[in-house]
Amino acid sequence: MMTESMATLKKTPKKASSAKGVNTRRSAPKKPSAPRLTGKQVLAWLTSHPTFFEDFKNDLGALMLPKKGGNIISLHAAKADKVTEENDRLKVRHKQMVALASHNVAMADSLFEAMVSLVGVKTPADLSKFVQGDMRRVLEVPMAKVYKLGAADT
Repeated sequence: MMTESMATLKKTPKKASSAKGVNTRRSAPKKPSAPRLTGKQVLAWLTSHPTFFEDFKNDLGALMLPKKGGNIISLHAAKADKVTEENDRLKVRHKQMVALASHNVAMADSLFEAMVSLVGVKTPADLSKFVQGDMRRVLEVPMAKVYKLGAADT
């Protein structure tokens, strides 16, 4: 049988011990730690928020960036390196395209000269002579041959 004083005791929370340095209170529950982000997740977020650096340019000075060789890693330097690499790649590609265009112009000139010479061909004998002579010289081919296509009597 429970008396009124016993019921009061059960409802009353326990007080901290009065002994010096002893803490009998329960500590607050630990806050769950924030999930760790991967570099790819951060990069994806920054990519989807392109104005982040502009919006927080005054606050970014407080960031502690890792040092590399005694120098601070610079986002501008990294971007400049990437642009320089792309520029070098484009220079090589440009030279290739200019060389190809020069070859195309030379080929077009040769074909034009060959076609102008072909206008003077009137007979099959003239055509054979043209193919073995002017066309080989103009197109700079080591050998040229005429093939007769179709029925034998044409």
